[in-house]
Amino acid sequence: MKKKVLLINLREKKTHPSHPLPPFDLLYLAKHLEENKIETRIIDVILNKRLEKILAKLSFDIFIIKPQLDNVQAAIRLSKKIKGSSRKRIVILVGPAIKFFTKKLRKIKQIDLLAFGEYEFYLTKKLKEYPKKRKIIECSIKKNISNIGGVKPKKVIGTKYLMFYPSIGIFRKRVGFIMYSRGCPFSCSFCSELHRSSLGKVVRSRSVNDVISEFKNLEKKGINLVYFLDDNILAAPKVRQLLKSLCREKIKIKFIIQARPDLINKEIVDLLKKAGCSTVCLGVESFSEFIKDAKRISKKHIISAVKLLKSANLKLVLFLMVGVPNEKFEDIKEMLEFCKRTSPDMIQISFFTLIPGSSIFKKYRRVKIHATQLVYDKPANPFFSESYLKRVRRYFYLRYYTYPSSILKILKQLPDFIINIDIYSKLFISTLKFFMINLLL
Repeated sequence: MKKKVLLINLREKKTHPSHPLPPFDLLYLAKHLEENKIETRIIDVILNKRLEKILAKLSFDIFIIKPQLDNVQAAIRLSKKIKGSSRKRIVILVGPAIKFFTKKLRKIKQIDLLAFGEYEFYLTKKLKEYPKKRKIIECSIKKNISNIGGVKPKKVIGTKYLMFYPSIGIFRKRVGFIMYSRGCPFSCSFCSELHRSSLGKVVRSRSVNDVISEFKNLEKKGINLVYFLDDNILAAPKVRQLLKSLCREKIKIKFIIQARPDLINKEIVDLLKKAGCSTVCLGVESFSEFIKDAKRISKKHIISAVKLLKSANLKLVLFLMVGVPNEKFEDIKEMLEFCKRTSPDMIQISFFTLIPGSSIFKKYRRVKIHATQLVYDKPANPFFSESYLKRVRRYFYLRYYTYPSSILKILKQLPDFIINIDIYSKLFISTLKFFMINLLL
């Protein structure tokens, strides 16, 4: 009898408006399972008690669950319900969060297997026969990913993957996602592999031809906007060759990337523009001394990067952070004035959080931190209270988004929003609720 496998991504529950990103590790695992003639389904949900009951009753032989740092307890509850329905079923927990909770999870008898590392490339072999004993598998980093190919996020049940970052032009958006490279060579003290899109310090990349083929396939399917999921695409080998190939092949799809300020220069900005880049999401974080030391970037890097991107007329999103160690209110004011001066198309503010796996987490490990606090805006922050952080975020958002140039930018984006109203209505409602509850009250 053929085995049926259900892959479940337990998404973080965030109060801050956000667009969920496809779980590429599970998608690659599904791809390998299907290549081995194993029937596979993927579900991406925010778990609740009603869904727990429904998922536990589904007729699958193997359940592979990927929890996040804030919902491991929910994964344990679900595992127990699945085993309660039938002990013959196999329950496997996978993903970066598993590494942090290994000691606790190995004691749960309803969990048959724990797997972390780049499990998506190795786990298929383990599923050819049911495991006789509970094991922990720490999978290695795949050194050569040149020809791993692309995946199809549309196969995921339960979530629509949208992208609401501003982009050049007004058009009906059809969004796709690509991961060109994996790994990050930098050692930001607040960052952790448990919270990133990929693993490893050595940056590995797919072949340029492989990615160009994926772009062409997406173009045939009507995709006109791609979001690169890479942690640091500009640090990837042969990224310049990729950008030149996109230009040479006359790919019409616009794309969005994330970048560090110190990797932005005139040459790379020109290549991005010619290749069809629409938007750059820049990890600025803060002007504080802590970020300068933790991320090894200076104000000079930030100012130069913003100036170059603005001069090329690329859309600019700034990722900012409040609540870092030793932060002064003057640092926040300085960043606000910088934003007003440079007028990015969007800003996103997160709270500094102690994340397991980061070097600063190890430094402050004496601070008792409950796992459920490790989320985007319920911070495990020993330096500032949550109420203070929310006041700072409110202060920043209100003063930036009510600034005349920001209002003008929002008005200019209205036609794009209207033409995509059916796609973005849910995100718009959550954004409106967020602003009403957190900013205006």
